[in-house]
Amino acid sequence: MGSSVLNVFLESFAAMFKVALISSIGIACSFYPSKYPIITPDIIKGLSRLMNLVLIPALILYALGSTVSIPLLARFGILIVLSLIIMFISYSSVYAFKWLHEDNSNLFKAVLVSVGSPNSIGFPLLVMKSLCEDEIVNADYNSRSDLCFQEVSSMMFIYSIGWHLVYWSYGVPMLKTLSQSEQPIESFSQRMVNNLILSPCMMALYIAILIGIIPNFQDLLFKVPSVLRPFGSTIATLSEPVVCTNTLIMAASLAQVIIVLKRKYDTEKLSSDNQITTTTFSPINQSNKIEGVEDIFHYPSLPMEIELPDQMENYSKLDIKPNTEFNIPRPRTILVMLICRLVIPPLLMLVVMEIFLALGLVPRHERLMRLLVVIESSAPSAQLIIVSLNQIGNSQIASGIAYMYIFQYLSSIFTVTLWATIGLSLIYL
Repeated sequence: MGSSVLNVFLESFAAMFKVALISSIGIACSFYPSKYPIITPDIIKGLSRLMNLVLIPALILYALGSTVSIPLLARFGILIVLSLIIMFISYSSVYAFKWLHEDNSNLFKAVLVSVGSPNSIGFPLLVMKSLCEDEIVNADYNSRSDLCFQEVSSMMFIYSIGWHLVYWSYGVPMLKTLSQSEQPIESFSQRMVNNLILSPCMMALYIAILIGIIPNFQDLLFKVPSVLRPFGSTIATLSEPVVCTNTLIMAASLAQVIIVLKRKYDTEKLSSDNQITTTTFSPINQSNKIEGVEDIFHYPSLPMEIELPDQMENYSKLDIKPNTEFNIPRPRTILVMLICRLVIPPLLMLVVMEIFLALGLVPRHERLMRLLVVIESSAPSAQLIIVSLNQIGNSQIASGIAYMYIFQYLSSIFTVTLWATIGLSLIYL
């Protein structure tokens, strides 16, 4: 088991390093070229809309439509129930620790959804791939790691059905209450029902399940040469950029925090150098606003004869409205996110799994499925929350969540390794 622990740690570290490399590109694109950065808040919002309306539905169609089947649903359907329980525990734990959260209702809602929506595919897939290479784990599959990984991949996509049901029917409507644009007249419950039925991602989920249960349709679309194969190939191609684009959006949102802090420093330095009083005044460039992005800057009142330095002029190119400062989330809020996402759900799921085993709801011989539940419950939050926040136009909250994700994803390298070790010990030894 020692090799398994080391492999999990190395795979987790490698996954984080890969995220860091892609993120560095996203941050760089948010600053350069200095006059007209490649990724501005306007572009972030456009990419977020593209993700939620096109690319993510394509990923759901391909991932589920090419794997799900009636036999798989019958065998692993309990994973849908377990995913709902994991998300319920996660949401409930945030409410339980609300007293520790800072007094910011909008940030609380975003933390609530992010904690309640763990990364259900990307991160667990890397960890389970490493675990399947361990001889203790793949012994159930004739010591073939490829068969082990193929099986656990199918389990993940079944598990994700419950995740999508909760996120798109409850998580997204909750995030939409943070929209900076005019609030819709529909109630929260109406918004939930509409999202459950009409959301592009939910529609993709329903279609994917139909593709899987209709005899031969799955093969004609994704596996064998046919007149439908080009459609399946197109769906697969559209699904490929999701992970990379997700990470770039998260990094660009984080870059806005850096931009805000740098601008604050520059304005204070300019004010100090010229002995200027700091009061709010109208924006330097009001023609470059984008609808729906929260005001996140203070501007000093400047005498007309003082010329703005080049870096101050460059800020106006970023399409961000002025007048309000960005507040970095407090340490106690970050602590709530870490405890409620990385500690409480996997701990309580160990108890839930024992209850399910005692009731016969989960067969004891399905050891790989039981290990997967441990890993899924301990995974860090999904990056999709930042995409959704940017789509609805709340870049300030998106930047705050991106900032907290730095601590969460770094911590998850150690916590996921710990929970994987506990899971291996309880299930396989």
